[in-house]
Amino acid sequence: MALELKRRKWPAKCFICTDDQLSLAGARRIKNDMGRVNINVGGRTSSLCGNVTTGSADVICSQLKLESGAALITRASTFGPRQETGFVMIDLNCSGNETNIFACDHRILGISNQCDTEELGVVCSNTNVSMYIVTVTSTTYPLLAGTNVTLKCENALPDERADNYTWPETAGGRPVGEYLIFDNVRRTNHRKNVSCSVEYDNGLQHGHSDSFLLEVYYPPVITMTSDVATCSPQTAPHVCVVTRGHNVTLLCQAKSNPPPVSFKWFGKTSSNTNKLNIIAAEPTADDGQYTCVVETRRVTNDQRLPLSSDYQLTLIVQYPSSVLSFKLNAEDNKTVSVSKNSNVNMTCVASGRPAPRMRLVGGSNRHELMSRAEGDIDSHEKSRELSFFMCKAQCEDSGDYTCAPEGRVLEWNICY
Repeated sequence: MALELKRRKWPAKCFICTDDQLSLAGARRIKNDMGRVNINVGGRTSSLCGNVTTGSADVICSQLKLESGAALITRASTFGPRQETGFVMIDLNCSGNETNIFACDHRILGISNQCDTEELGVVCSNTNVSMYIVTVTSTTYPLLAGTNVTLKCENALPDERADNYTWPETAGGRPVGEYLIFDNVRRTNHRKNVSCSVEYDNGLQHGHSDSFLLEVYYPPVITMTSDVATCSPQTAPHVCVVTRGHNVTLLCQAKSNPPPVSFKWFGKTSSNTNKLNIIAAEPTADDGQYTCVVETRRVTNDQRLPLSSDYQLTLIVQYPSSVLSFKLNAEDNKTVSVSKNSNVNMTCVASGRPAPRMRLVGGSNRHELMSRAEGDIDSHEKSRELSFFMCKAQCEDSGDYTCAPEGRVLEWNICY
């Protein structure tokens, strides 16, 4: 049984009289201007329970500094399971013009562990709405990208039976009667309008909800730019090419909800900002993979946050090509003599980034013996080889042979 307490006997330290003692709550609500009405008494939050008049919703919303011109009393249970302990039992009769609920004709009956009537919920609005939208899945609002979520159009007028639900604005969801289903929430659903309407069973009345912008939490979408023309980290395969001895600045930018607040670079050079500066680039010191990690800000009591994303790129330092060796039958002399009718193996090794185009040219008519096309930029390729084999060389094959790209000349004397 509830204990009856008259207002004048309420202990001073627990007396309910300030605006901040009222609040709205509910895990299924999608807007802060609706929810279960809670009240703080002596440091303990309880739900309001009792008999209230229609004008009480206007006063509650006004006391909470929310829109109150057309506020509605509704069922608190639609906003999700109750998290609070106990109920403050109250009879509340407001005309709608009072500054707070304790200026209304009211009677506080006490605190109880159960509510025999309906727990008090409100929808604060300046427009004449009779419908409001809540979530019916376990997902907390805002919605989280990558999850499956269902919204529900709720009737705030319990005396009217709602029928024939429609969703004039879906934000990309799939309407199914009173439900709006998101099979996979995407960031493209963020900040899109959602609203529902209904035709009541009597066929004479129509109800509608306020239109609101759906909020979706999504991880950072990263964009990478640089101040060097040869560095194109945003284009697959995400390679940044910089010339040896030159500087490059990489800029990691991102969009997310909540907004990004943390940028960190990892690699041979690191940074705690969105900028990574490579000074006087060298292959050994700077070649390799770099990762930018972006993290969103946190929101109080939301365990799903922060969200994070990372972006990986490969930095390659390019340098001019050069011939490392040019050998004939394993000899690296500038002039090599071989016997007539002997076999000859000519090998040219060159390095460079990008991998150089290679050509073996020579003989009496200076024709091209063999070539190899220029390669792609590759951080793993240190050198490349071009080999030419001649069977039973003749005197007329004597002459100067050139290994491009550097143009190193090998004089080859076959007859002796």
